[in-house]
Amino acid sequence: MLVDRNRVHTGFSQRMAGRSWAAFWGVFGVLAVLGAAVVRLLPIGLEPLQESQPLHVLAAYGLSLAFFGYTEGFKAFHRGFCPRVAARAHHLRFERSWTRRVLAPLFCMGFFGARRRRLVVSWGLALGLVGLIALVKVLPQPTRGVIDLGVVVALAAGMLSLVFHFVRGFQGQLLAKPELPEDESSGNPTDAPSQIALPARDETAA
Repeated sequence: MLVDRNRVHTGFSQRMAGRSWAAFWGVFGVLAVLGAAVVRLLPIGLEPLQESQPLHVLAAYGLSLAFFGYTEGFKAFHRGFCPRVAARAHHLRFERSWTRRVLAPLFCMGFFGARRRRLVVSWGLALGLVGLIALVKVLPQPTRGVIDLGVVVALAAGMLSLVFHFVRGFQGQLLAKPELPEDESSGNPTDAPSQIALPARDETAA
């Protein structure tokens, strides 16, 4: 029996398209988390600026924006977190696990379904961030406003960067790997597109 090659590829494409919702859900969930933080912190960051502030406070604002914009917005988000989230989101287009697809935002952020090192880093950063937020909350104004507005700039840059990397992924230009535990066990780390496996084609007569 001859296998219809077009049917094989069409069926695979349909399955891939049927799972694409998980990739969008994962990215949307991460954007929602970052956006919620921006909405919550922005009024606090702008509060001291509603009144006249001395020059040293304005200078502190400028330094905070520059520091957080570069260290967190560019280095941490644009060059680290966002490419990895985009890679894991695009992996979901080929993922069979319903757990990973339903919990796509958590999967994309590396809280499960990742290599051991990535799990440790992801959970460690999350716990550290919770502690930092608790510490900043007790700071008086304008110190808290200076820090919060810098964080807002970094988060906003991260949101834009995530959209950028996610769109590039549809063009086959992912800059990171999903860091899956199955890749670690097999000793063959790969990115999502390279993991596509077409059904075997048998063109010989049965």
